[in-house]
Amino acid sequence: MTTPSQTEQPGLHAYVVDGGAPDPDELYEALSGPAVEIATGLRVADRRELGDLDLWLTLTEPGLSRVNMLGRHEGKAGPAQRRIAGLLPLGGLVRAASAGPFAVAAVSRAADRNRGAPFEAVVQGYGPGGAALAARLAGQATAWDGQGRPGTARVQLTVYPPGAEPVSAGGGLILPRPHASVFVGWPAMPVSADG
Repeated sequence: MTTPSQTEQPGLHAYVVDGGAPDPDELYEALSGPAVEIATGLRVADRRELGDLDLWLTLTEPGLSRVNMLGRHEGKAGPAQRRIAGLLPLGGLVRAASAGPFAVAAVSRAADRNRGAPFEAVVQGYGPGGAALAARLAGQATAWDGQGRPGTARVQLTVYPPGAEPVSAGGGLILPRPHASVFVGWPAMPVSADG
């Protein structure tokens, strides 16, 4: 379920796709500050493959909230709003302050002059805990690569109602969610013991 949350700044909207809604002021403050860029050590073929990595991280990090930011300038935009608008649209993972320092991290391409493909995938971190979260997700990118870079083209989803026992058919991830369990699998993908 998508829950819109408008920050105090007009024209900037955060849509929570999965997980708890972050505090709008903390989100705005984090994105207003400097970004830390952590290299994954991986080169990806194109934006679609970068999206596959983003999907993998979203699915394998159930303790984080998935947030998509949209917006535009409305009226006179201040420096922070102009900076955030330059990032948009932005999809990323958020760790609420209740679980440690507030952090936002988003998969992106490395900021280099070579705009061709393939390119290096990086994770950008924002907020007080942004660097640590970005480093953790960059490390998880290695697991995605080791699994054969599973992506949307071959993903298989099965949703189980509360109380039903998910069945792993051919390996995959079992993701417990508040109102369901989701089996996410890719052909020839081994089962994750920790879900």
